[in-house]
Amino acid sequence: MASTTFHFPDDFLREIDRAAQALHMSRNKFVLQACGEALARQAGEWPAGFFDPPHSKEDRTLLVESTQELEQFVLTRRMNRGAVAL
Repeated sequence: MASTTFHFPDDFLREIDRAAQALHMSRNKFVLQACGEALARQAGEWPAGFFDPPHSKEDRTLLVESTQELEQFVLTRRMNRGAVAL
């Protein structure tokens, strides 16, 4: 098996160690597992077509309506009433 070296900030390494210990595994196994999970979900890549605009008029209408509904929900539940509106 090949090996490599990583340089982590001290605080980050302590967090890794705590997480690994909580899962009863070594630091190495924890990092390998985390890397494997990231690769499995193709971390950082959006699914093909994710940002394509909706094709049908019905889809565009649903998108506009749901966006307005979400915006209204957020605005009615804001805790800082003095903040500038979105």
